Amino acid sequence: MKRFVAAGELLALSGRQTERGKVLSVYCSTGEGFPERVLTRLEEFLERYREFEDRDDLQRSIREAEHYLTHSTPQKQGLALFVDAAVDFFEAYELPRPWKCTVVYGPSPYTRPLEVLFDEYRRIFLVPVDRREARFFEIFMGEIEEHEPFFSDVPSRVRAGGWYGLEERRIARSIEQKVVHHFQDVVDILLEHFRKGRFEVFFVGLREEDYALFERVLPSYLRERLKGRVTLDPKSGLAEISEVALSLERMVLEEEDHALIDRLLTMVGNAASATIGLANVLRAASFGACQTVVVDESYREEGFLCPSCGTMALAPSSCELCGGERRRVENIVEEVLEMVVLQRGEVKYVFAGNPRLSEIQHIGAFLRFLV
Repeated sequence: MKRFVAAGELLALSGRQTERGKVLSVYCSTGEGFPERVLTRLEEFLERYREFEDRDDLQRSIREAEHYLTHSTPQKQGLALFVDAAVDFFEAYELPRPWKCTVVYGPSPYTRPLEVLFDEYRRIFLVPVDRREARFFEIFMGEIEEHEPFFSDVPSRVRAGGWYGLEERRIARSIEQKVVHHFQDVVDILLEHFRKGRFEVFFVGLREEDYALFERVLPSYLRERLKGRVTLDPKSGLAEISEVALSLERMVLEEEDHALIDRLLTMVGNAASATIGLANVLRAASFGACQTVVVDESYREEGFLCPSCGTMALAPSSCELCGGERRRVENIVEEVLEMVVLQRGEVKYVFAGNPRLSEIQHIGAFLRFLV
């Protein structure tokens, strides 16, 4: 199972076209009801596919998925599987968010939910560096990957001796020049990682007295992506580095959460194309009006869904479009998020502890048009 999605991997996955057969794509939550709920969904999907000529390939793919689901122990809230038994293709990813149980069978992997998660998270680099060594850590979706470290031969100190200290000063200047060259080499490596799409912002861990010197060798387009300094160095243990890295990721996401809520409330206050509250979001999504939904990551509510038209409401009622009766669903929030994704909209989750969630009634949306 892959718990870290490398840069460029989603593009390769979404562009994959099978030589023959189709790809089975499965998304599910790993909480209560796992794996029984998704196993039932797969069997129901196979039963509906009874008359199709490629049913045997689908059945083989489903059996592979079922075997994996039965024997896996995911550590995160969601799971995505992509299976094509006809060509021995199988990929599994743990997801940092739960996802409504979804099964799709088509000529290429269904990656839209992954795209939504990619848009939500930021790729972050953490670079513990001193005057002789640097380490490079990529942080994404709650996971950390270390890349190849870098070492140079900068002397650690000045030897005593020489005429009236002149020799010491000369050696000190030489060491300072080597430190600058070392930092420039570190920046060159950092730049190569940036060109490969491995980070959007980064932090450095180094001594305060070296920070200005390191910052000075950064090109402007990297300097504007530098978020600050942390108290780490290359000798720090992996457990400490991991703890700091994940706290930095959360800090970056929380900053974006606050800015997003500010913008949403400002637009609502100006009667612009935005709305807050579940009832309003359900109505907007029913008409395809939601561009981006902002939602409390732990928000759940019961609701009602029209099985024919997909319109949603909080209370039992008839569908405004077809007149049919809506059926009760356990979590209408899950339903509306899936609808927005299918409508090529975006979903931005906000950490449950954010004190400003009550101001948007736990959910809101930027709209394509007013409804």
